[in-house]
Amino acid sequence: MNLTFRQFCDFPPNAAQILAASELVFQSFDFYKDLPILHSACLQMISEEFTMPDTECYNPLLAIAEHEVVGIVCYYPAAQLEARQKSSMLSVMRKLGRAERKAFNTKRRSANNSVEPASGGDGIYISRVAISTNHRGTGIGTQLMRKLVDTNNKQRMKLHVDKDNAAAILFYQNFGFRFREPTLFTKRVMNYSLT
Repeated sequence: MNLTFRQFCDFPPNAAQILAASELVFQSFDFYKDLPILHSACLQMISEEFTMPDTECYNPLLAIAEHEVVGIVCYYPAAQLEARQKSSMLSVMRKLGRAERKAFNTKRRSANNSVEPASGGDGIYISRVAISTNHRGTGIGTQLMRKLVDTNNKQRMKLHVDKDNAAAILFYQNFGFRFREPTLFTKRVMNYSLT
């Protein structure tokens, strides 16, 4: 398979590629499935974030095979974690009506209690990683992560992972990510560094 990697903002993706990238992000992150908006509206919101600086999905790295987006990783400087999450949340809130916003905020507050804090710091924070269902197990995820590490001069990285997602944990561990310490949080922080 001929695989290429492109930063979203460095080449003009076509409408099908933008839709595919948005769908990958949607499928990889339960947050979007909990939104009280139509699937199509959610995909539109994600695609807008690809070009909105200071959001969590801005300028992702895409893995492309035969003109099809088969993988995506969204990342940014870890020091911007809180600001980017806030900006993305504001993007979501603008799409919701008053009643929807109240219900969603209640659900979000409850979910946030299960997320291990990952304060800013140096290096890169990886906010989204997804490989298309048809291409899982083909090595695309490994190549995508390798490209991310090489592109960012092998900086430290961190991400959140569900404590029950054994496949993702194993993938990240094989790549060199480690948990900081034992914790009871549902979403745990894993760190990567060369040292």
